[in-house]
Amino acid sequence: MDQAKEGEEVELETRALSSYSLNAATARTFGKCIQFKVPIEDIFMSSLTNPGFEHESEMVVLGGKHKGKVI
Repeated sequence: MDQAKEGEEVELETRALSSYSLNAATARTFGKCIQFKVPIEDIFMSSLTNPGFEHESEMVVLGGKHKGKVI
């Protein structure tokens, strides 16, 4: 993953629960920024649905394999 270049397709295998930012600028502060789609049934928690977390712009996703692209 560290050698992946912008625009390159990648596959992620995530932990049981993983947290992701919906804001690309925030995500880049943690390293490479990967864009991928998550089926709604794989979203455990969202800052959009949980009171008190609206300012977080965050999703907690169930583990699994996800295909995405470095942006």
